[in-house]
Amino acid sequence: MAQLAYYVYYRVAPGVDTHARDRVRAVQAEVTAALGISARLLTKRDEPELWMEVYEGITDADLFERALAASVESHKLAMLARPGTVRKVECFVVPECA
Repeated sequence: MAQLAYYVYYRVAPGVDTHARDRVRAVQAEVTAALGISARLLTKRDEPELWMEVYEGITDADLFERALAASVESHKLAMLARPGTVRKVECFVVPECA
């Protein structure tokens, strides 16, 4: 079974860096503990308000998406986005090695 990687990117509102980072880490801790996957948080070089959450090692897309949505809602991550922007989620298939 192919593994999936999810990339979630968004711009945080100005001035919420520390608070937002704590919330994102809480979401990632919940999701990784529940599903046994890995997660990272990246910020764009020279554009520190553009963030990307990376989730890897996913084998059940539906289960992951439900877990992530529930945790994002409970930690109110949508409220941290820059006004007029949203979190964008992309899913990629990780090719199996030959």
